[in-house]
Parts: sequence; structure tokens; C-alpha cells
Amino acid sequence: MLQDPRSGIVIASDSGGAYPLLKVWRKALARARNNNGRGRVIMIGDSKTRGAHAGATYATSPAAQLAKILGGRDSSIKFTSDCIPGVNNMRAATPSWDTRFVVGGAWHEWSPSSIKYGVASSWTATSSGTIAYTPTNAFDRADIWYPQGSGAGTMTVDIAGTGTATLNANTAAPLGAFPKATIVRTDGGGAVASGTINAIWASGQPFLSLVDPYNSTVSDISIVNAGMDSLTSSAWSDEAFAFSNIPAIQALVPDLVIMTWVNNDALAVTGEPALDANVRKQINRFQSAGADVLLILASQMATSACPLSRQLSYRNVLYRIAADNPTVAFIDYALRYGTYEQMTADGLTNNDGAHENALGYSDEMNLIARFLLAA
Repeated sequence: MLQDPRSGIVIASDSGGAYPLLKVWRKALARARNNNGRGRVIMIGDSKTRGAHAGATYATSPAAQLAKILGGRDSSIKFTSDCIPGVNNMRAATPSWDTRFVVGGAWHEWSPSSIKYGVASSWTATSSGTIAYTPTNAFDRADIWYPQGSGAGTMTVDIAGTGTATLNANTAAPLGAFPKATIVRTDGGGAVASGTINAIWASGQPFLSLVDPYNSTVSDISIVNAGMDSLTSSAWSDEAFAFSNIPAIQALVPDLVIMTWVNNDALAVTGEPALDANVRKQINRFQSAGADVLLILASQMATSACPLSRQLSYRNVLYRIAADNPTVAFIDYALRYGTYEQMTADGLTNNDGAHENALGYSDEMNLIARFLLAA
């Protein structure tokens, strides 16, 4: 494993050759440049992926910044961050964080412990209400993913009141299901335009997980922010149901999964064997579904709750995993930024001992963008 000490990027694996990594991702870039099919990147992790302390709105979150930076570096491809998981805990707790998304009536977070977090986290309702989502970009279609389970109810979904479809969340399948429905707008002759996607309760208890609006005439690459605060690697290793995190990510058919781990596992003392098993399982499942994987070792912390010796021990787990997986790209932020104290001195943190600020996240996304476009 050959690593650039200036950036922390693995520039060659033990299999040899410069940039032998991310072959699926490179094909996605080629498709998008030739307007021959959409691409998808899913970012999983904890509050550092979600963008805690990045700013007052979603626009400064890592996913939004990565889409902006990638688009600025390669104007031949449209990168977007309009695909959103149903429940992002900032969206639920602080509606002003993402004003594109308005939850009305009886809709609320569905939070059974088994699938409370991540890609398949959901909104649900048992009486009248509407979820209204107004994406940043103009669109003519929207893909909707929703969990199905025994005895669940129905909702209607439309775009600006047109193309209405009734989605039935009921299924007899023992492990449930996680289907996708495509809504096609018909207002304005179906032309690409701005507008609002409405999910309206109809009966029983329906569920809504992901909304992905897009322009069907342009092959964009969608960056999905699936980070959730306080998560450890264990939360992303669940596959008990068809709508649990691993099968839900597989259903989305991503070209690239960006995984950022270690700090919460070290804080919670998950155990090094558990961290090792969880991350290896995720890599195996995502690669088997046809996705490339970029594994990121999060920046260090400065907190008495997790001494540096424990952090370093847990960080070594990810180094061993990267060394054992030559097809996995790997970045260690600490090689670029040093300790948390050094990052704070450089103006890249919010000085809480754990998180970056908007500038810090932006610089990290710039590092990732540089790598992804050079792969």
C-alpha cells in the first residue's frame, strides 16, 4: 500500500500500478460525461459525515460541498446533492437546517431501534399530513424508496400535483421489502422545471425513506448524505430486513460508497474486533453489490472521554483493513491535518474536541474531490 504522506491518500495498492482503484467510479464518470446514465455516491458515517457544526443549513454539509467542488472541477458533469434520506436527525430536530423539506400534519420520525438510522430511516404517519420537498435543482422525475411491511398503509406522491401515484407499503414478505417508485411530472407538458414533491398520507401507516429528484435528460451524479449523529459502525452493519442499512444501500445500486469511521467506535469502546468485523462486512457487501469503496479514517479528537492511546489503537484497525483490501481506496485525514489541536490552530474546527467547521469540511471534501477526479 503506497500512501502520499502529504494528503493521506492511498495512490497505489499492493497489486501495483498508479490509481488502480475505483474502477466502477471511473465508469460512472465516463457515463455521465457522455450523458449515458446517472451515477450515485452514498456517504455513510456519523455526525462528521452529516456535517455537525458545518453551518446553519444543509448547503455547507459535506455532501453539498462535495457536489459543489466536484462540479467546479469538472463542468462537463452535473453533480447534485438533492437525493435525501427520509430522516436526517438535523432535519427532524431543526427544520430550519433544511428548509427544502417541510414535514406537516401527523408525519413523524419512525424510530424502531433496528432501523432508526441511516439510508432506510423513515418518516411515517397514521393520520392526515403532507411532506413537501422542494429540491434545489429543476427536475422532471423523482425516484421514491419506501419500506414495506406487514399491515402497513398507503400514501400518494406527486410532483406539483401531477403524476400522482399511490404507493402501498403493505407486503406479506417476511423480511419486508424496499421498492422504488418513479414519479413523472405532467405539468407544463412534463418539462424540466422547479417544483415541489408531495407525499400525502392516505391510509393506515405508510413509510417514506428516500426522495431522489432528477432531470431525466441529463446524466447527473447524485451525492447522498446518509450521515447520522452518534452512530458507530455497528449501525451500518444491520441487514435483518430488506430495508435495513446494508440491503437498502445495495438497492440504491451506488457506484461509490464513502465510509468514514472510527471516532464513535473509539468513544463507545465498541471493541476493536467489532469495528474490524463491521467495516470488513460493509466493504464486502457493498463491493458484492457492484460498488467501489472509499474508506476514510476520520480526523483525530481532543477529548478526555477518549484518550489518544485508545484512538490510535482503533485507528490501526482501519489501517489493517485497508492493507488487506487492495481494491479499497483509503484516506487518513490525520496525515493531512495532524492532531485536532493542529486543526484548531489552522481554523478548521469548531473547537469542541471532535468536529470540523464549514472550512474544515470544505477542505476535506476538496481533498476527496481531487482524488475522485484523478482516479
